[in-house]
Amino acid sequence: MAFDGITVASVVKELSDATLNTRIYKISQPEADELLLTIKGNSTQFRILISANASLPLIYKTEENKPSPVNAPTFCMLLRKHLSNAKIISVSQPGLERIVEFTLEHLDEMGDVCRKKLIVELMGKHSNIIFTDDKGIIIDSIKHISRNISSVREVLPGREYFIPKTDEKKEPLEELVVKKTVETVLTDENIDIIATKAMELIEKDFADTSYLAGLQENLKEIDKRINNLLKAIEQGIITETTKSRLEELEAEKRQITAEIGQEELKKPLLSKERIMFWLYSFRNGSIEDENYKRTIIDTLVNSIYVYDTPEG
Repeated sequence: MAFDGITVASVVKELSDATLNTRIYKISQPEADELLLTIKGNSTQFRILISANASLPLIYKTEENKPSPVNAPTFCMLLRKHLSNAKIISVSQPGLERIVEFTLEHLDEMGDVCRKKLIVELMGKHSNIIFTDDKGIIIDSIKHISRNISSVREVLPGREYFIPKTDEKKEPLEELVVKKTVETVLTDENIDIIATKAMELIEKDFADTSYLAGLQENLKEIDKRINNLLKAIEQGIITETTKSRLEELEAEKRQITAEIGQEELKKPLLSKERIMFWLYSFRNGSIEDENYKRTIIDTLVNSIYVYDTPEG
């Protein structure tokens, strides 16, 4: 089955729900153009298979594993370096593009929180899996596309990532939607309702401590394993493997301890008044301003889809 924009939207919804409060536990590359991500969290484990095969690109959730090469390819090793134990912040789709974007959060070598994106393009022979930093600069991709291959876009380390432009048929519709949205949604009454509901969701989100509890349980388990290794060392049982495993556990403990600290420091920074002020700011702008129009659509509408009829 070909992946069109609507099919991708359905897959994104499923993956977004499934990956809430989860982490990437393992990354493998069974084929030259394929990734297999093992996901853990919420007391569950599953896998996401991603293929950039030119004949059959796909992405889906699965319980099955696949054998991988003994020596992992370079792209796989790079992802492991950056994304092992990374938290999945979101799974999204830009517009109705055949693209799935994973926004991921991890700790760098200095222990600072940073974000990366794993972008899956399901575009037939142009399919690719692209890894970028938080500024949209390509770190690497499973397929390198040079100017000799494509005159539209290069996909190479160091290049800026962008989606190739599609047709502009929906621009008049976008202007109409933006105008009507501002007129009907951003009334005094609706702004008050939206701000009230937003605060209810924020307070509910901060009342949920399940993610913090999960981190604390992981920390207890790691402490237990470290203590077992230390006892073995005290008894004279020490090998290179023992030392290596102890170092790995201590590194995991530092990372989880840092994340626990960040979770415990989190507080709701928004108030109803600040949300209302933010919404009122959308009233001031020109529909002719592309940035203003895009902000209204992305924030209050999400997406506008235009379909061709059989008659064109």
